[in-house]
Amino acid sequence: MDTIDLTLVDEYEEAEVPPSVSRRRGWTRSPFLAFGLVVVLAGTLSGVIPFRDILARNRQVEITQEQLDAVRAENQLLEQQIAALGSTAGVERLAREQFGLVYDGEVSYVVETITVEPAAVAPPLSMDESAPWYAKVWNYLTGRDLVPDEQS
Repeated sequence: MDTIDLTLVDEYEEAEVPPSVSRRRGWTRSPFLAFGLVVVLAGTLSGVIPFRDILARNRQVEITQEQLDAVRAENQLLEQQIAALGSTAGVERLAREQFGLVYDGEVSYVVETITVEPAAVAPPLSMDESAPWYAKVWNYLTGRDLVPDEQS
């Protein structure tokens, strides 16, 4: 019987993959990844992706929500006042405080206060004039320049 020399087969199985092959596999993906990042960045900066508008609208929703909460708190206070005016004591208190009405035989005293007008103050600088350059850039990127912080 002939014998087969298996030394070559063992050497072939033990051979390692050269590191250059695994590096090539990583390098073939990185140009696509870099190109994708450049496309997304260019789309964001050019306005194709309305990043600033989305952030500005989110800020506007937050401001409107704060205003809604304030109106709800005011409505609750007004409802409490309506409930207080449902009784005779509440109506009597309102008549005495706001209209100065008294019962027959009672004496009404009025204390007047003197109001002093405050000295004229120069209007404050707007945010654009007083803000440092990095704050202006940040406000531009986040869309805060499109929506003011407080709406009346």
